[in-house]
Amino acid sequence: MEFKLLDIKNNYVFKRIFGEKEDILTHFLNSVLNYPEDEKIISLTYLNTKINKDQENDKETRLNVLAKLNNESFVNIEIQVQNTYEYEKRCLYYWAKLYEQQLTSGKKYKTLKPAICIHILNFNFFKDKDYFMTKIKALDTETRKVFSHDFQLYFLEVPKITDQYYKRKNRNSKKSFNKSFSN
Repeated sequence: MEFKLLDIKNNYVFKRIFGEKEDILTHFLNSVLNYPEDEKIISLTYLNTKINKDQENDKETRLNVLAKLNNESFVNIEIQVQNTYEYEKRCLYYWAKLYEQQLTSGKKYKTLKPAICIHILNFNFFKDKDYFMTKIKALDTETRKVFSHDFQLYFLEVPKITDQYYKRKNRNSKKSFNKSFSN
C-alpha cells in the first residue's frame, strides 16, 4: 500500500501542522530565527488568527498561524503558493496589523513587543538573490546598526533551496522538505 503525502502548501494542511503541533512549530521557529542557545524558544501560545477591524470598512485579515513566544514576541507564519505581485505590500500590512493590535487604550508604547513575520513562498520573490532565506530588519543605512528589533520579516523562498544548504547543515532532508512543498 502506497501512501500519498499531503500537500503542505494547502492552507488546511499547513494550519494543522504548524497551527496545532507546538513541538513542530517550536523546532521550525528555532531553525529560522536562529536565536543564541540561551534564547531558544521553549514554549509558545497559539493565538486567534483573525485580526480585529478598527472600523467597519477596514479590510478583514486572517493570518495562517499566529503565536506568542515565551520571550513575549509575536510571530505570524504565512504560506503563499502563487505570486500575486502585491506581496511586498501584503507582508508589510500583516506586520503592521500584528504590531498595532498589541496596543490598546491606556497602554504605553514601551509595552510593545517584537512582531515577527515569516513568509514561506513557493515562488522567487527576491530576483537579485540566490540564497533562499532573507531576513529584513529596520536599520540605519549609514551606520548599519539595527534601529529596532521589533520589526522582523523573514522570507523563505522554497524554489531556491539547494543541495548546498543541506550539505552545509549536514542534513539529508532536502528530498523530504522539497517533497513537502512540491506539487
